[in-house]
Amino acid sequence: MRHSRNQNNEENSPQRHKVTKKKKKHATTDSHGLARIWEKNRKLRQEFMISNVSGIDEATGCRADGFSLIEMIIAIAIMAILSAVVVPVVYKSIDAERHQATYKEMDAIVAAIVGNATEGNYGYLGDMGGLPASLTNLNTNPGSTTHSSGTNGVPMGWNGPYLNMGTDPTDYLSDAWRIPYSYNNVTGRITSPGLNGILGDSDDIVLPTNAVIASGSIAVTVTTNSIQNPGNIETLDDTTADVWVSFSNNGTENAVQATYNALLSCFTAGPVHKGLHAITVTGANGPSPSPNDDFLGRTGAANLVVSQGVASVTVYIN
Repeated sequence: MRHSRNQNNEENSPQRHKVTKKKKKHATTDSHGLARIWEKNRKLRQEFMISNVSGIDEATGCRADGFSLIEMIIAIAIMAILSAVVVPVVYKSIDAERHQATYKEMDAIVAAIVGNATEGNYGYLGDMGGLPASLTNLNTNPGSTTHSSGTNGVPMGWNGPYLNMGTDPTDYLSDAWRIPYSYNNVTGRITSPGLNGILGDSDDIVLPTNAVIASGSIAVTVTTNSIQNPGNIETLDDTTADVWVSFSNNGTENAVQATYNALLSCFTAGPVHKGLHAITVTGANGPSPSPNDDFLGRTGAANLVVSQGVASVTVYIN
């Protein structure tokens, strides 16, 4: 009992209370110090943008998942290096595709102008009788002529649009860099300034390589069954036959009479434009009054494709 009372007295003694208060005071001081340190660190982290968008965990004082300033600098440097290597390669590939697309489109424009005789297509040149004054004429009728059949069924007149390059009917007037083509209506050549956009240097894309040959000549040999010697084939000249060659004059049908060439023993005409031409032959009275030289009333016809040089055909009249 005595021991118990002494113990209680010690616990309730002024000395004991003094020690307890001192410990509480130290605990309070330490808590305030830690708070000040944490606040200072938090401000420093915000100032130097250490935290990511998720910020700092206020409860623990630890940085959440994110990048440090050094990590961000390294990442940016890597991206810059990759861009320096990859971007030029990408642009080079794009320019190569544009070059190819431009060449393909220009080739289609040239085909629309001169046609493709093996496919029975004679283009603007064959229909209208000449090169277009401008590229817009390929998809816009330059006059009042319309497509129709002429002598021997040979077509004449504007038969456009000659190009179908997408939803925009005028898209073919510019290259893949959106720069208008330069067109020479005398040579039929089309030029794109290419990548650098400057005409007249080595970067130009030009088609066709040489000037378009827009015309050729015609040679017609006229034969028939001999009157004097039945069963024998006789070649006629300008005394016994007349030869006419049709052609398109800006879409309207015209005809020119061929002249006889004694050295070649045939009728010639030209130059005439590239394309399909109708040939008509009529017999005539011979120089002698004898009926044996009379081929009047005999006729013959043929269609002849002129590309370049001399196109020849033999026409038999009945």
